[in-house]
Amino acid sequence: MSFLEFEQYQIRKKKTINVEIRSHHTGELLGEIEWDCAWRKYVFVTSCSGLKFDSGCQREIADYLDKLMEKRTSFKTVEVKSDE
Repeated sequence: MSFLEFEQYQIRKKKTINVEIRSHHTGELLGEIEWDCAWRKYVFVTSCSGLKFDSGCQREIADYLDKLMEKRTSFKTVEVKSDE
């Protein structure tokens, strides 16, 4: 059972997506996944300090980050191949 809800949204004129992560139980915003240009990958940013996540929640966030990166990598590969 998932304790987290992931909701994607697009900011106008940005190539990447953002994802709000909320508690499934309370609906409280826990943080966001966003693209970090310096790290060249998606990262999770908490909405406030003092949040606590068990290993299951951390794994769920990490899995979601991995899926976003896989999608981005496969999209870039297709984009490069189509230019050839």
